[in-house]
Amino acid sequence: MSLTCKYCNRMFSTKSNLLNHQKKAKYCLLLQKEDNINDEINFNDDENYKCEYCERNFSTKRVLENHKNICINYYSFLVTEQINNNKLITLEKEIIERNLLEKEKENLKLQAENDLLWKQMENLLSNNSTKECLLELQDKLQEIAMVAIDQKNETITGMVKNM
Repeated sequence: MSLTCKYCNRMFSTKSNLLNHQKKAKYCLLLQKEDNINDEINFNDDENYKCEYCERNFSTKRVLENHKNICINYYSFLVTEQINNNKLITLEKEIIERNLLEKEKENLKLQAENDLLWKQMENLLSNNSTKECLLELQDKLQEIAMVAIDQKNETITGMVKNM
C-alpha cells in the first residue's frame, strides 16, 4: 500500500512515514497552514480572486496574496528539485560513460595481450623443432590408438571364440 502526500504528491510506504514527512517538509507545512486558513474562511459563490499557479479561488485579495506566496515558494521548490534531479541524472550518465570507457580500455588491453599470445604461439609453431616435436607426438598418439584398437579387437575376438 502506498500513500501520497496531498501537498507534494510524494509516495510513502507507511502512514507514519507520510505523517513524519508532513510534519517536517517545509513546503508541505506551508501548504497545510494555507489549508487551515482556507478552512476558517467562509467562501461564497462570488469568489473572484483566482491563484494563477494552482487555479484555486479565494474570496479576498489578501488571502489570495498569502496563498500565492506559498504557491510561489512551492513551485520554486519543485523547479529546484527538478533541476537537482536533472543534475543527478547527468552525473549518473557521466559515471556510467566513464565506467564504459574504462571497460573498453580494459577490453582493448586484453585484446592486445591475446593478439600477442597468438603471435607467440604462431612463432612457436613455425619453429621447425617445435613443429617436428608436435608431429612426432601426433604419430605416437596414432600408434598408441592403433595398439589400443588392436588389443580391443583381440579381446572381442577371444570373447566370441569362447561363446
